[in-house]
Amino acid sequence: MPADQTDDSFMNHPNPGSWDPIRLFRSLVGSIHLAPGTLDLYIHSVSTLLLLHPWLPHAAPDTALTFYELAAELHDGSLISATSRRDLERLRYGRTGN
Repeated sequence: MPADQTDDSFMNHPNPGSWDPIRLFRSLVGSIHLAPGTLDLYIHSVSTLLLLHPWLPHAAPDTALTFYELAAELHDGSLISATSRRDLERLRYGRTGN
């Protein structure tokens, strides 16, 4: 997300070109909270980001490792929805590298 935004009003007229995918990936993974409901949003956001930018795990390997380790734990737990579980499976079996 742009660093100079003090609130979310910029989202009414987003400029995706100004969003740095690496920074967004690190921010999303670094702020995941193990709370029902929010986990599904984070998983969907990270999953979509990785599908749009499949090179991200290579650009931010530490963040990717953190996410994939957490994803493995979440996949087998009961905190996420069936949709999130499918998102994680798609990433797990469709990814390359790491």
